[in-house]
Amino acid sequence: MSLGGRLLATGRTTITERLVAEASGYLRNVVHESYMTCAVCATPIKSTFDLCLRCRRDQHEFGDDLADLVVPLCYGIRGRQSGYLMHSYKDLEAPAKHNQTLLSMLLLAALECHGGCIEHRLGRNVDAWTFVPSVRSDRTGEHPLHVVAKRAAGVALPEIELMAAEHLDPQQRTTRADRFILAANSDVRDRHILLFEDTWTSGGNAQSAALTLRRGDAASVTILALARWLKPEEPPTGEFVSSRLTEDYDPLVCPVSGQHCSGD
Repeated sequence: MSLGGRLLATGRTTITERLVAEASGYLRNVVHESYMTCAVCATPIKSTFDLCLRCRRDQHEFGDDLADLVVPLCYGIRGRQSGYLMHSYKDLEAPAKHNQTLLSMLLLAALECHGGCIEHRLGRNVDAWTFVPSVRSDRTGEHPLHVVAKRAAGVALPEIELMAAEHLDPQQRTTRADRFILAANSDVRDRHILLFEDTWTSGGNAQSAALTLRRGDAASVTILALARWLKPEEPPTGEFVSSRLTEDYDPLVCPVSGQHCSGD
């Protein structure tokens, strides 16, 4: 049974309708187009390569130890409502709870409609999930991303526990294999792990977590990022945002292929 079929929800139609009603006007689907967006992280590029500079560097250094698939669900654009959403959902104020619910709907709609697309792309079912933990020592309590991900995936899949290593500088964003560790009771051997990230900026933390899972003998790792961060003041992003990100968010546009589908 596909991932979408394993999820228990209030109903696909209800989730997608609520998501469209509340957020489609400012969220934007990810664009998958060769030499227009990075084939890994979907950031705008203007290059003879099919990857952005950061993803090329990581690929050169780590190769097949990186995540098998990176799936951003939308773009978080600095200075716009989508960017505010990705920042504010972590706040302690009351609006954060509403925004966490909204992001859970975004995630659940994607998994229900397109979870099968992820599994089909990698040729195996998803077996477990985890999330990229905070590397900040001043954050206490349950991470808001864990709240969001647990609501969407926790009923269908077992959770794997990742922890941040204690000796690293949280401002250091390079991809490295010692940034995270697996909890002693977490077995990822021969599993396809769904790794949740909130905002993909450089990808350093998410790919570092993927390295930890792969070196724990995970068979496959899919990074599912709620948003790919964009800075419209930087070229070629500004032109891309104004010319390509003009349509409202459609939950039935597949975040894996960029094509309109139902995920069935």
